[in-house]
Amino acid sequence: MLKLKYAALAAMVATGTFATSSAFAAGLEIWNGSAWVRNGTAVISGPTTATYLGNTVPCTSAFTLTLTSGAAQVTNATFTGSGACTGITKVLPWAVSAPTAGAGSSVNLTISGINIRFPAPPQTCTGSVTGELDNADPYSPNPPTAPGPYNLYFTFSGTLAGGCSVANRAPGLTSNVPIRAYFP
Repeated sequence: MLKLKYAALAAMVATGTFATSSAFAAGLEIWNGSAWVRNGTAVISGPTTATYLGNTVPCTSAFTLTLTSGAAQVTNATFTGSGACTGITKVLPWAVSAPTAGAGSSVNLTISGINIRFPAPPQTCTGSVTGELDNADPYSPNPPTAPGPYNLYFTFSGTLAGGCSVANRAPGLTSNVPIRAYFP
């Protein structure tokens, strides 16, 4: 009887461990001024370039990253700098992958579901880009020790269907609040 109890206990512990580990996933946190939280928004902005149909368009882009329980989406995107930039339309939201460990204190992200339309000549481009968010170490200090800009830098590039490519321009995009990754 004692062996049966130990076997049952071991099975419950193993099942609980598997159930618990599958419930946790990597994600992002933002600093709300007093704590790291997994719900809220951050704006990542800076110089970008889009090339479509042989036209290169330098813009300043701002992407609103909305976190819900650590999962991120791009819920708004604005483009400024020229008529070609301000005329870009987009279909949102865009999905942001869970972070994966990068070099040093960086994490890698993929933004997918991108759908943008350039005004003249009209061209729609869709797809995904990959990027690296520097200084997103999951062990970032609590509270963050340096004043912004934070996450120096988010750098990305990608080729989209429709004959387009997009990328950051030097030095990259920065966030208005600290962002860090967490891993299970």
